[in-house]
Amino acid sequence: QLLSECAMMYNSLQEFRDRRDECVQYNLGNQLGRLVPDPDTGGSTKISIKQYAINQGMTPLQMNLITSRIRSMVGSYQKQKLEDLALARDSEKAELGEMMSAGLQYLYQNNNLYRVNADGYREFLIGALPCFRTGYDFDKDKKISDVYVELEDINVMFWDTCTYGLYFKNISTIGRLHEFTLLEILSKFAKTPKMRRQIIDAFNEVSNTPEYQQFSKTNNK
Repeated sequence: QLLSECAMMYNSLQEFRDRRDECVQYNLGNQLGRLVPDPDTGGSTKISIKQYAINQGMTPLQMNLITSRIRSMVGSYQKQKLEDLALARDSEKAELGEMMSAGLQYLYQNNNLYRVNADGYREFLIGALPCFRTGYDFDKDKKISDVYVELEDINVMFWDTCTYGLYFKNISTIGRLHEFTLLEILSKFAKTPKMRRQIIDAFNEVSNTPEYQQFSKTNNK
């Protein structure tokens, strides 16, 4: 039931993903690449706006003012290099505030948050909604458990679409898609031979659906 609900949440955000992708294309200078119904075929096929204009005897022109402005705004943001500080209101806890500030500085340096935040700002300017994931995980290189902060790909995110407000205060569910091979799924979740068989059967059943085939085709381009 939970997986079905998550699938519904993901599918309900398709319009948002399409609109964001159009904004990305505008930022890349492809303003005339959006597909529209071809009037010559009665709308049964689609052509780009550029081709549509050519077919109508017009000369398509485009001027990309978006990319340079976004680059300028992100560059100004990166030059600031502001650091978060923890200030104790109680003078007796000033030492604790300094420890927290040192921890924040370590977090910034260890996760290269200056770059992460700049990338998040760019995503905000283009797609209006950056998503960050924070957690506590084992670092294989350093062989220690540590805090991490990552900017997520919005195309793999989903959340409760009944959420409202600027800060998602009433959100009930949020998650992301994870890509695993069948062997990885079995190693993580198959605790018994029966569970192994059930997972394989479920995988075979899902992989034959049109939705799965379309998803695989889209993500393997």
